[in-house]
Amino acid sequence: MSSTNSQLTFPVVGMHCASCAAGLERQLNQLPEIQKAHVNIATHKAYIEGVSADLALKVIESAGYSVARSEVILYPSDATSVMDHEKIAERCDQVGPLIHSQLSEKSLTLSWIPGLINVDDLLEEFQEYGRTEISESQVSSTKYSRLVIAVSGALVLMVLSMFQLVSYFLLMMIATPIVFFCGAEFFKGAWTALMRRSANMYTLITIGVVSAWVYSTIVTIWPSLFTSTPSVYFEAAAVIVALVHVGQFLESRAMSKTGSAIESLLRLQVPIARVKRGLHFVDVPVGTIDIDDLVLVRPGDQVPVDGQVVEGYSSVDESMLTGEPLPVTKSKGDSVVSGTFNSDGTLKVRVKCTGSDTVLQQIVRLTKEAQGRKASIQRLADQVSGIFVPLVIAVAVITLVAWILSGYGIEHAMITFVSVLIIACPCALGLATPAAVIVGTGAAARKGILFKGGDALERISKVNHVVLDKTGTLTTGTPEVHTIQLHPDTSEHDLLTMAASLEVHSEHPLAEAIVGKAKAEELEFSLASSVDIIPGLGISGVIENQQVHVGSHGFLTQMGITIPSDGLMGSRVHVAVNKKWIGQISFNDTLRSSSKEAISRLHQRNQKVIMLTGDSENNAKEVGREVGIDTIEAGVTPQQKLDYITALGEQNAVVAMVGDGINDAPALAQSDVGMAIGSGTQVAIETSDVTLLREDLNSVVDSLSIGRQTIRTIRQNLFFAFVYNTLSIPVAAGALYGVFGILLNPMYASLAMTLSSLSVILNSLRLSRALNK
Repeated sequence: MSSTNSQLTFPVVGMHCASCAAGLERQLNQLPEIQKAHVNIATHKAYIEGVSADLALKVIESAGYSVARSEVILYPSDATSVMDHEKIAERCDQVGPLIHSQLSEKSLTLSWIPGLINVDDLLEEFQEYGRTEISESQVSSTKYSRLVIAVSGALVLMVLSMFQLVSYFLLMMIATPIVFFCGAEFFKGAWTALMRRSANMYTLITIGVVSAWVYSTIVTIWPSLFTSTPSVYFEAAAVIVALVHVGQFLESRAMSKTGSAIESLLRLQVPIARVKRGLHFVDVPVGTIDIDDLVLVRPGDQVPVDGQVVEGYSSVDESMLTGEPLPVTKSKGDSVVSGTFNSDGTLKVRVKCTGSDTVLQQIVRLTKEAQGRKASIQRLADQVSGIFVPLVIAVAVITLVAWILSGYGIEHAMITFVSVLIIACPCALGLATPAAVIVGTGAAARKGILFKGGDALERISKVNHVVLDKTGTLTTGTPEVHTIQLHPDTSEHDLLTMAASLEVHSEHPLAEAIVGKAKAEELEFSLASSVDIIPGLGISGVIENQQVHVGSHGFLTQMGITIPSDGLMGSRVHVAVNKKWIGQISFNDTLRSSSKEAISRLHQRNQKVIMLTGDSENNAKEVGREVGIDTIEAGVTPQQKLDYITALGEQNAVVAMVGDGINDAPALAQSDVGMAIGSGTQVAIETSDVTLLREDLNSVVDSLSIGRQTIRTIRQNLFFAFVYNTLSIPVAAGALYGVFGILLNPMYASLAMTLSSLSVILNSLRLSRALNK
């Protein structure tokens, strides 16, 4: 396993607090071979750039953590399919880094790290194997057993402790295996942190639990050391261990819901497709499909691949990828995307993309990467978490000493010492930002909005100026017939029929607009012969024994045709019959149906809306007036767009630039938030912070809303986490004892710690419900 990737993602097992993540991240970034590393406690993943998978894996495991594994078992279709390990290794290198391979006479077992290998590519490489079984690594049975034993034992101890006559020795015998078997994972985590000269959540838990157990054991075995027999806290030590296990289990379940958007996207991938093999269509695994294969998609089927329709007509529901609720009509020449639903017709599709190159997989990849990138607001939480655990230990020790010196005795001091350690675990602080970012980016992906990171969510929440390109953004970029100017002796019906009958043979966008206009008016086309297309100029042919020319002013002039002086202005198509000019057709760009509504919604959000376009001033003003643009700048070059965005930034404006073309790329990169329409060019998408899969400007408004709601939730989470720790530590230290005579039992401190983390996750899930309405 030695491949190097631009970014590798490792699912880390054994992290349970922000301090764990911060310590691992610090250790990874200390390696000179690693360009950049980020560890996300919410996703339990390490994102590493510029290093081999082998080295990254060794560092993670040397830090005391393990990495989740996945496994596939391949069963050969016949006994002769077995290969030796060396050949397997060579073939695996073509796919990606494997951890382990085991070959037997009946099967081939391959083990790898999820995310480093595409399973479809793996199955394609070993397609001569027949039946396959794929398994993902889950929580081990040992961990589950510890959870059950800890909870059961803690309940028994709590019941027994209610009876005064129960022997302390009996309580010790029940508590000891719970503490040291069920708590072994915590002790290991604390020891690993100590070896790294750091401290984490496990450090606090270990010190607290061991202190309670040691103190209770001394009371049980050497009661003569005390003037009176104090209480023991075996049940507290056991309950703390049990509650931590329960809390981790509940957090894991709740956090899995925050990532439900990714799960729902992954479920859209169809495992089986009907592919033409020879003369027939047969069912095959999607991983074995090649580019240019022919796939049959029947009514009610999910589209299994990205491709182009070569035969058939149907409506396709693309809402699960784009958020657009209305089905899209598909016919010959149209593109379809894997994961979408075919409604009522049968389509034959030529495969254009497979595996990780499909739109669905790219959406999943971009969303996962976004969830792995930090928002700058998280830096404060990271900085606090880095010093928080040592600070809590110091406060706990001071509390212990202070209560002893004040004359309240060792028992009183021990209760407060353990409670401070347990209640102040910084889990909620570490989950505050990433939990909300996961929910926000996941909800956005469901609406066809792809954020490149939590930092983009944060910046978009502050936007107050939205700058729009015109062509392809406010408009569709598709021309439509605007006006027809006629010679007095010609009717519009005749001119349009002649032009469309000829232009039907051309694929030029203006030709398609003319043909579309004629079809809309239900005109009958005439048969054209001797058709001659001159690229960039026009088209000529014979219709009903008449020579017809359709094209630019220059083209007709070259043909010796005279054009009236009032027919010289603008970008138009001229029509002549038998060398006589009979009229001209002018065009404009089709306004997106959503543009006017979207601009109105932006104004409701107090956004200043600006149009920057290279189009003529007349066209720009016409579109701008129709949709309600505040400021219109026409005839601008890409450099002028860039300069304009720069000038806005110097005026302290926070700018979102929305565009789709190559000429928009510099401005997209310069703006605070670059937003690319998904149908635009690849360079525009790559230089943007947000990709809008829907060709609908309302998605711009949705992006702003998602950004603001997500950042608001992050601030709520951080506020709660800070307030919780600020108030809970004094309470645990005994601040209420002088007033109410109350000391916080360590068991309740453990419960409060668990509830604090769950409250942050549940608040983030509340955001999910709000964004998915």
